[in-house]
Amino acid sequence: MEPVSLSLALLGQRMQIVSLTADPRRIERLRGLGFGRGRILSVIKREASGILILGFEGNGQRIAIAPEIAQEIQVRPFGGDQ
Repeated sequence: MEPVSLSLALLGQRMQIVSLTADPRRIERLRGLGFGRGRILSVIKREASGILILGFEGNGQRIAIAPEIAQEIQVRPFGGDQ
């Protein structure tokens, strides 16, 4: 399956990060938050404002990101979700 924007990920679906398409400065900030190639996560909740609440697999971390940032994170389904 072709990578898609994280903003299109389905609620609860396990996704694997394929790439970050932001400018270099924002990429460094995203990596500092735990985003990076190969990282597995799922969308836990979608706020009415468009903000996504994400869960990172493996360490139980949760993070909220704005929709415009989600568009810069390319993902694909992971595991049994393919």
